[in-house]
Amino acid sequence: MLYMSGVLSGARGLFICCSLCLLWSCSNEPSVVSYREAKQPEANTPAPAANPASDAKPQQQISFTAPEGWQPGRPSSMRLASFSVPTGDESADVSLVRLAGMAGGLLANVNRWRGQIGLSPVAQTDLDNLLRESETEQGTSYFRLDLVNESTGQSILAGIYLRENYTLFAKLTASGQSAEAASDSFYAFCDSVVFP
Repeated sequence: MLYMSGVLSGARGLFICCSLCLLWSCSNEPSVVSYREAKQPEANTPAPAANPASDAKPQQQISFTAPEGWQPGRPSSMRLASFSVPTGDESADVSLVRLAGMAGGLLANVNRWRGQIGLSPVAQTDLDNLLRESETEQGTSYFRLDLVNESTGQSILAGIYLRENYTLFAKLTASGQSAEAASDSFYAFCDSVVFP
């Protein structure tokens, strides 16, 4: 009898102990706290690039001289500069545009402009006959291009400056007579371009 009473007391004690453990484990308080550590970069992983906005130096500007009589032209987000050149009863449109890298290359741009005035595309071998090498007052070489479609009366004159990281285009669009009248002042403008 005493033995059974002891067993029951031990079982009751065990039951109470287990119940307390169970109640304690159901508490709202977390029993395990976990921390997440940032992953360390591997030895051969390159460091993140510096913030370009904070490291950027002020961009140096390309400068030029607009000939006398040239008027500010229609603004555009693509253009560094825009001019309207009076040529008697008409006017010519002049733009200065800077594009990254080779901007598609010489042939692609020449053929795009030819298409704009209704001329057929040319081959790479024809570029030597179309482009004339010239030099700015600063001593920078560039290409001059004269395109004329005599059947439509449209013309494009261009100065193409191939730089290390970008290409600069000076372009005049007009009728044939206006382009001829503005040719000297346009190429004087092209010669005046100064690179930083």
